[in-house]
Amino acid sequence: MKQLLIAMLCAFTIACGANKDTSPISPTPNPNPTPTPTPTQTYTLSGRITENPFTPVPGATVVVTDGPNAGKVQTADPLGSYRLTDLAAGTFTLSVSATGYQTKTMAVNLTHDTTMDIQMTAMPH
Repeated sequence: MKQLLIAMLCAFTIACGANKDTSPISPTPNPNPTPTPTPTQTYTLSGRITENPFTPVPGATVVVTDGPNAGKVQTADPLGSYRLTDLAAGTFTLSVSATGYQTKTMAVNLTHDTTMDIQMTAMPH
């Protein structure tokens, strides 16, 4: 009887998985994980280009000369308004030029949509 009880206990222990490896399973790391793309936030820089508060400078050229937005160009409309869109955040140099006016260069640190009016100086005659 004792032997039967031991045999049943052994069979029960094996059936319940007592001999099973219970160490945790670690996932195999992927040697080439696919990076998750970071959404790129873009901003708009806009404003008016004027000679004084009442005189627009139509046709003025606004150019991003360096930084993450280098090469972006916009021409002011008849009211002197310009609008550069889809600009990446960061610091860059903005150059504004127009016939008969001194070229104006300024540093811009763009961190949000920004309105920046620019006053030009007429060339001396």
